[in-house]
Amino acid sequence: MAFGFMDRIKLTLKDKALVVFLGLSLLSPLAGNWISLSNNCENNYDFGIYQQAIYDSFSLGKANPYLSVRDIYALQDHFDPVFLLAGPWAWLFNYSPYSLLVFEWLFLVASLGCLILYSRNKKEALLWCFILLWSRGIMTAMNYPIHPTTWSMLPITLLCISLHEGREKLFWASFLSLLFFKEIFPLATLSLGLAFLMAKEWKKGGIVFLISLVFCLFNFQWRGILLEGETYGYGTRILGPYLIDFMGTVKKEVMNFNIKAFIYSFLPSLIVLSFASFKRALGRSDLFILAFYLPLFAIHMIHGHFDFQYGVVLSLPPLLILWKKRELLSNKKFKIVLSLALVLTSARFHETNIRHILGKNDKCEISPSHRESIRKVRRLIFNYPPETTILATGGSIPSILRPRAKIYHAKRVRSKNPPQYDLVLIGNEGDFWPMTEKEILQAHEVCQGEDSANILFEDRYHLLLKGPVSEECLVLLR
Repeated sequence: MAFGFMDRIKLTLKDKALVVFLGLSLLSPLAGNWISLSNNCENNYDFGIYQQAIYDSFSLGKANPYLSVRDIYALQDHFDPVFLLAGPWAWLFNYSPYSLLVFEWLFLVASLGCLILYSRNKKEALLWCFILLWSRGIMTAMNYPIHPTTWSMLPITLLCISLHEGREKLFWASFLSLLFFKEIFPLATLSLGLAFLMAKEWKKGGIVFLISLVFCLFNFQWRGILLEGETYGYGTRILGPYLIDFMGTVKKEVMNFNIKAFIYSFLPSLIVLSFASFKRALGRSDLFILAFYLPLFAIHMIHGHFDFQYGVVLSLPPLLILWKKRELLSNKKFKIVLSLALVLTSARFHETNIRHILGKNDKCEISPSHRESIRKVRRLIFNYPPETTILATGGSIPSILRPRAKIYHAKRVRSKNPPQYDLVLIGNEGDFWPMTEKEILQAHEVCQGEDSANILFEDRYHLLLKGPVSEECLVLLR
């Protein structure tokens, strides 16, 4: 029963040491991301997209703002309107990008809180904290901020708990909320609805199936008609090559399949499923969870995406099959094997966070002088109106983005490519995907030489130019 053990909890010295360890593990992604972001040391393409969506949705009062960083309207990219919840939060903290790190981290805290409250005893609660905080799927998502897909860990956790516990109100709340996290979830709940129908839960299955079907039709058919702007079709990107050349695409995917990433991503889940099957511990609720999980697994297998924000949806449901299974939770061999798999597959993410905390990054300098350079650039840019058009390398965008900004991502995948920009900012540190280090250095050299009269600020970290800049410079950045 929820809260059942909280009033009589007693911690031994060993328990207290484990709590401290888990507390540090919980702070690890927040602290690592905070330091990384403060030094522009992230691949921040996706961060800038959601950051702009969150800022402008609240500041402009638009649920579907246009995103210059991505050159698309927010809900035409992904249907994940849950990002709107972060708007008031960002406003409360003066639109600081660090507030968004905290906002995402709170979903992890809330997920842990739910598992603790619904656990039967202290040992089980501590075990679940360890499983989540040392899950590769959770950590790879947390170390690639920010995404509503990552935030889905909370409703996924509650959905699985509700299926295990038979809590109807919790089920409907988590099921309905998931539909607003990303367009892949209606496919998963559609499969869940079919599973209910096959189990002869006609009323529940019918409602879940019909609601999910409506959301699928909206996401993949009606969204492009009802909402403003061109809709980006991820289904076409994933399935299109198979429809054009099925055998050729299969051969290509098999040849390019990253078996190491697959094993690292699924090893803990495979251990849970293997032990549960061997012990014949898979029950009715577990089969419902697997029905929900199957479309998520299939989509990402076809597309070959196992890491980053995808990690949550690929790793969490199978792990939650372990919920309150006495025959497994009391099995020392199982717990040792699962613990070793979790540590083996996720340790490098905690190691990366520790390195950032210690001021170490192989690709990017973490230092007071770097942070001071960022502050100077931001002050100069903020002297201009928010509507100033800016072309910037990806790692720099979160630190200079503000509400109503017109910032364009250098070398971004989609672009209208305005003929000129009011300001051009080129960073010189970190991972500025899709540009390489060689391209960044070349852009510094050419733009600095061709547009020396336009230099507003220059140091070893940044080059800030006032437009118009030369065509030679723009060719390297667009």
